[in-house]
Amino acid sequence: MAALTGSLTKHATLSATTVDSITLSAAGSGRFEVVNRDGTNTIWVTFSRTGTPTDPVASADNTRVLPPNSSKEYYCFGDSNLIVKILGNGGSYSVEVLDG
Repeated sequence: MAALTGSLTKHATLSATTVDSITLSAAGSGRFEVVNRDGTNTIWVTFSRTGTPTDPVASADNTRVLPPNSSKEYYCFGDSNLIVKILGNGGSYSVEVLDG
């Protein structure tokens, strides 16, 4: 698992089938976007601002899905850093706080 940090945004490429953990410190009100920049592979997402989220598992309950070349906006309320975990198969992605 790669542990990545940033303030408002993070852009990365997954290494094979692995989970990246992204911590963003300027999470604002909790509105953020995840972008799957890969043209072939789906990515799976979990997140939290009240603790460490569980690792995403493909097709599992409580894991969000992003098909290839798509993006989705989420809200995550809490007082601390935003932690987003992403599972995929070597694709590129971005996580961006929208109101930090």
